[in-house]
Amino acid sequence: MDEAVFVSGELTRLQGGFDTDTYAFSIDNAPADFPQHLVLRHFRHRRESGRVVLESTIQNEVHKAGQPVPRVLIDSRDHFLNDRPFLLMERLEGSGL
Repeated sequence: MDEAVFVSGELTRLQGGFDTDTYAFSIDNAPADFPQHLVLRHFRHRRESGRVVLESTIQNEVHKAGQPVPRVLIDSRDHFLNDRPFLLMERLEGSGL
């Protein structure tokens, strides 16, 4: 039987994001290969779905090349969140750009 994964602590709104609402949060009971600390970039317009796929692909390729960028774990290729595209990525230590 699989255990539920749930948000632990507070959902924190992050500064910046010209066209996204960006939040940091942590989860409990994550699978072993899934990070506990996450960032959600929630795009403000449904029409940005193509951009989400492009950003996800580029960011993951840069991550694979060894650069210190967060890995995108889930994008909205197949699902929207509240009728808007999104990226769910690991949260890295450090300051934002």
